[in-house]
Amino acid sequence: MVTRAVSAGKDWLTPLAVLVPILAAPVLVALLGAGGHQAFRLLLIFGGLAAIAVVGYFTYGVLTSVLAAVLTWLLAVASFVVFWEIDINTSMCGKNIAAGWGWLPPTLGGLTFFAVGGWALQARHGKWGVPLAYAAGFAVLMLLLLLVPGTTGTCET
Repeated sequence: MVTRAVSAGKDWLTPLAVLVPILAAPVLVALLGAGGHQAFRLLLIFGGLAAIAVVGYFTYGVLTSVLAAVLTWLLAVASFVVFWEIDINTSMCGKNIAAGWGWLPPTLGGLTFFAVGGWALQARHGKWGVPLAYAAGFAVLMLLLLLVPGTTGTCET
């Protein structure tokens, strides 16, 4: 009998066991902000990699799981730069999203990541599919941030 992260009858949950730590580790590091301790940031990153390696070991393999995480995290760092550039150079700068709509962009961006990433892992395309899933989720997030109701942003250059 093979040990898995989730029971064999719940195959649709298996990709989530890998995708949740991939998304959670950098989000937690970002939430620490400037006041967070550097050692705690490293613990989160290496703890996330260890969780991904253990969970993905039996189903996808350590190499696929960890490589998908590292490539996704590199893309996440690049996406912060892209977000900053878009925010400064478009009407998003200073935009206040209406309170009732604030949940929509991150929720649909995350669901896109989990749906495309789950497909990629199930189809054994995790090494390139999970970073692609992050890119798709980021694109959905950015598009919705531009489209949801709110105040018009004003940028000062």
